[in-house]
Amino acid sequence: MKDKKQLYCHLQLEESDNTCSLGKQWKTVFISYLSHILDKNYQTKSIFISDKAQLQEYSISRDKDSFLSLQVLSSQSLLKGNRLNSNEEFSSLFGKTESIGLLKEPIENLPGQVNELRIFDFCPIDAETGIAIKAEDLFEKDNLNLFLSKIADLAFEIDLLLNNANDPTVQVPYIYLAEASYELSQIRYSVKKELIRRGYRVLPEIAFPVEKEKLTDYIRQDLKKSILSVHFFGTNNSAPHPVTGLSMDVFQNSLAADFCKEKISSELNGEQADSNFSRIIWMPENLRLRNEKQAKFIESLRNDKSLYLGADLIRSSPEDLKDIILEKINKYKIAVLAKLEKSNGKNIEEEYENARATNNLISKDFTPEKEIKTDTNETDPLFNPSTNFFQ
Repeated sequence: MKDKKQLYCHLQLEESDNTCSLGKQWKTVFISYLSHILDKNYQTKSIFISDKAQLQEYSISRDKDSFLSLQVLSSQSLLKGNRLNSNEEFSSLFGKTESIGLLKEPIENLPGQVNELRIFDFCPIDAETGIAIKAEDLFEKDNLNLFLSKIADLAFEIDLLLNNANDPTVQVPYIYLAEASYELSQIRYSVKKELIRRGYRVLPEIAFPVEKEKLTDYIRQDLKKSILSVHFFGTNNSAPHPVTGLSMDVFQNSLAADFCKEKISSELNGEQADSNFSRIIWMPENLRLRNEKQAKFIESLRNDKSLYLGADLIRSSPEDLKDIILEKINKYKIAVLAKLEKSNGKNIEEEYENARATNNLISKDFTPEKEIKTDTNETDPLFNPSTNFFQ
């Protein structure tokens, strides 16, 4: 049997963040479930320590063991201005040290130093209302599964982070998943897990820089690596960036549209450019807008070419979105194969269509009605000016 990996963890949180419903301590339940899932699903033994001195009790292997700092972020902890932990003091003991900021509640304006952390959204959301579940209600019967689901997602993220699931020597397509608002964050994460499970690389992989110039360059570099970018929009936009002041989902969409414009311009000028990059702007099929500002923004996604350039506008279920993404990836693969096989007369496109018809390429087919393109569907109620968004 394969030896279990050892992961030493330090959890930093305010005492005020340690109380939950039914008299339970958040920290106790969190550690118990996370340790169980890491052990059972990822063969990783987690050891939670209170400080560096406690490490003297253990025999640490620098080559095999890892260290992880988990820092709970809440309005209370940020209000007190607590200094974020640095892993520098542990780097001499461990070959691999990482930090994750656990966002325990919706916070719109994160301070600059927090934006440099790898942020994990650990705030369970009620799927029906899109509202964050309060800490005092977290362990109620109806909400416990949401909490456990977040723990499972965090364990997946930790294993991915510490064990280099993405081998940089293997050439696989990159998919760019833009930031999403709280109500859509779990859908985005579900798409991310599905893509990673199938062996694709998902960007962005690290935290965003704070400075505007570095942020813009970082996003553009990720887009250049990608064959597809997916942008999620719902009843609200994501939190604004502390420097740009723009919601990150809006900012990323704008940069992706500019990137498409540059590629088109290069091709028109006869310059050699990779034309395989495409975009999806996705919204839930049951989207009902109750905010006038957001309704105007959603309308502008259709009417303003600078926002929708290069994108398909799609309203569908999350599962259909996954299938559409996989379909686009498969078309990219076929286009690459077609170039390689063109010289020997093999008809890759025809083989692809035959395979798709027999359902061998994707788990579930989708109909054209679920794909709403910016220049075709004039009668869709979401974009009809006479539609009453405020129901």
